[in-house]
Amino acid sequence: MVTLDCPEKKPISRLEEELIYNGISMNALNKAADGIVEGLFEKRKKRRGILPYTILTMALAATSTMHAPEKSMEHEIPIKTYAERQAPIISREERKEKLFSEYNFGSLEERINTQKVPILMFHEIGEPENRYRVSPSNFRNILDDLRQDNYFLVTLEEFKNGNFSRVPTGKKPFLLTFDDASRGQFEYIPGTREIDPNSAIGILEDYKKKHPDFGTGGVFFISYSEDNHKFRKPFMQDDKVQDKLEFLLENQYDIGWHAPYHNNNTNASGQDIKNQVFKLDAFLYYNTKGRIEEQRIKGYAHPFGAVPRNEEAIDELRANFDLIFNAWGGMSKHPLSDNFDVSKIPRIEMHTSNMNLVLGRQNAYKVESGDKFFYKALNEDINMYIEKMPVHAEKPE
Repeated sequence: MVTLDCPEKKPISRLEEELIYNGISMNALNKAADGIVEGLFEKRKKRRGILPYTILTMALAATSTMHAPEKSMEHEIPIKTYAERQAPIISREERKEKLFSEYNFGSLEERINTQKVPILMFHEIGEPENRYRVSPSNFRNILDDLRQDNYFLVTLEEFKNGNFSRVPTGKKPFLLTFDDASRGQFEYIPGTREIDPNSAIGILEDYKKKHPDFGTGGVFFISYSEDNHKFRKPFMQDDKVQDKLEFLLENQYDIGWHAPYHNNNTNASGQDIKNQVFKLDAFLYYNTKGRIEEQRIKGYAHPFGAVPRNEEAIDELRANFDLIFNAWGGMSKHPLSDNFDVSKIPRIEMHTSNMNLVLGRQNAYKVESGDKFFYKALNEDINMYIEKMPVHAEKPE
């Protein structure tokens, strides 16, 4: 046990929280980190999370023999990692099994295992239209069609957790994704900080205001290059990269990982993937001033839809990302289904001629009365909801 004097009550960062819980001073962290940073960059050590928390983990190890502060029985705190403190008492899978085994949610379990959630993939928004480019007017039409067919836009975290409690009864969740960070996805009118109303972000922001019942979200998978390569800095207005990435994080959008230079990774090795991830991590960390760490779910989309053949490369992707998306495959399984694979998530490549793959689909998952209660119990305080459960769900005989 480590004992601590009670700190002043003021907002603290996740990093400071780690220090408080582990009895380490900022000076000690800085001293330990001084000898770590250079080696960290050389060895490119990276696992789920970016620079500061890797440094923190190593610094904690380096300072583990420090003398603990004098005891104050009033404030004894066990040493726990951040993940341990945030983890539920039982796992999500155990929660799901408990809920389905002890309470009757009608057809929900069957529907989770048989119905699908569409994940739509866009590349360019602009003129003229082609396989990879949808015009602004048709992008608006697609959103209208989705809303009229009772689809509801969710975030990457909601999809990852299978938490559709925000989706109104009768609506169908879907995920909206954009690959490559092309200019038409997010453009400022030249010479201003005003968002082009015909860019994807301009259209989505306007749509949110006009139709708050449509949901919020959108994942932008980032590719970039430092030179005159086709894939330049994200959204191709180089002096506005930081503004745009910060806007995404502040307005309920998600930033996803694609690859520097939009690499075709069919024959990539594990080291190739590690290098790409490290480089994009550093770019995103710098250009969001560290705020990328606030995004709790890390998603990756294969450039060109090229899945690596090398198993070490696949393992490296699985080690770094919560969700890995393909560029084909149709509708996705519900993220809580028994056979959902987080490393092989299908998407639908969108253009105006294939809306039949989404609209009017009988196998699209729809939230029914009582479903939202299940999602809240699964994702929030299960005990609080179990106390109220009989009101919403009958216990099986």
